[in-house]
Amino acid sequence: MKTLVLNSREFARNDNRLRGSSYSPEAYAARRRLKRSGFQLVSLASPQATDAVFMPGRFKRIWVEEAQGVPFITGAEMLFATLPRDRFISKKRTKQLDTYFVEEGWTLISRSGTIGNAIIVSSDLTDYAVTEDAIRVVPADGMPDGYLYAYLSGEDFRALVTEKVYGSVIDHIEPDQVAELPIPLLPDAIQQRIHGLVMTACDLRVQANVKLIQADEQFHQVNNLPRLPKPTDRRQLLTISSASFDNRLDGSYHNPQARLAVSNIRHKAQAYKPLNQLAMTYLPTRFARVYVSDGQYGVPFLSSKHILQAEPADVPCISRRLTKGLKDYLVEEGWILITRSGTVGRTAFVSTDMAGSAVSEHVIRIVPGPDTHPGYLYAAIASEYGYYQATRHIHGSVVDELTTDQTDTILIPLPNSTEAKIGELVLDAVDERVQANVLLRRARALFDAALTAGQAGFAETDAADWLVSWERSVEGAQE
Repeated sequence: MKTLVLNSREFARNDNRLRGSSYSPEAYAARRRLKRSGFQLVSLASPQATDAVFMPGRFKRIWVEEAQGVPFITGAEMLFATLPRDRFISKKRTKQLDTYFVEEGWTLISRSGTIGNAIIVSSDLTDYAVTEDAIRVVPADGMPDGYLYAYLSGEDFRALVTEKVYGSVIDHIEPDQVAELPIPLLPDAIQQRIHGLVMTACDLRVQANVKLIQADEQFHQVNNLPRLPKPTDRRQLLTISSASFDNRLDGSYHNPQARLAVSNIRHKAQAYKPLNQLAMTYLPTRFARVYVSDGQYGVPFLSSKHILQAEPADVPCISRRLTKGLKDYLVEEGWILITRSGTVGRTAFVSTDMAGSAVSEHVIRIVPGPDTHPGYLYAAIASEYGYYQATRHIHGSVVDELTTDQTDTILIPLPNSTEAKIGELVLDAVDERVQANVLLRRARALFDAALTAGQAGFAETDAADWLVSWERSVEGAQE
């Protein structure tokens, strides 16, 4: 619990709100940092900062098959490293459909549920219809896209935006509340350097996604596996033979895509093995979380949502000393993770960024064997053939669940000689994603350093010279 003594003027400034988060110490500290920096502060609504801060109107989703629609993405999904492409809204029947598309260089901010998570729009996202629960921030001419994003995704802005949250059950924030928040105008040389770091990171992420698409295409080609037909929302009546009934009465188990996936692997692939012959799968037990506020006393604790995000946000830490059996929850580089509760069957590869973190027991761990290329195994499990095999086993009357015994039965096709080539594509993509996150952290660190130095720090030093000095100090610290 945190306490704060407030002046009555603060209530007036915050519309006489009694909600504790409206007066968070983090927001006060952020506001104080901005003011003390001495740099010019303008509101996001200012023409110096943005052309618009808005959200489109709410609308009815009319779901259709891929050929008749455009992909739709939610506020949570827009943060994923690999954007899902499994739901489509009607091109013809969605009113004002164009207003839900976004443009490269915009920043999107989640405004419902989890508040304040920001992403910059890359070319990967421009053909999606994006939920109205994402506030669009359009940079003004002369405002570098990457600089604006670096500030909007930083801790100071997050503290300021969460101060404006309202809602008794589900948290919300409105575009006009975001638009009134301040942004500091740092020296042009700093802005441009931050912009360059962010845009290079965006390019790396796009390149990584291209390589993962190539790996998926090669996985299908070398194993002689055709693309599976897309599932339909229409009800289907199926006839199941007693030999394949398996004492399962739930329709998802007899999913036509899953049945076809298994049949294709058995009849078209050169060879195949069940997952448990290529890797070890395990799932730790439930445990009590002992959270710590200071990261030096804990390790990051990732949920099934975090492992899918390009850059995990709001990651808590659990105690190193007080968490029983902590080592059972830590993951290592090269492992593969599958979500097993709620949203089932999503796959993530443990990179150097994620290695050493604790991961929720709602995630199945897959540890590749010594003769199995982890990149290729990821490509197989993350493919439509792996996904449909995993999700056919979903069970649970309220919350969908999956077990390791069920994932052990996933059939993995094995080509003769191209397994390593596909696997290396995956590893290259994972490495590029890590490099992108390094650059984004560096951009935010530069922003914070310049803000801390303040206008006084640039009074006798040219911004370009200050930047060179800062980058040398960072490189020296890394060595």
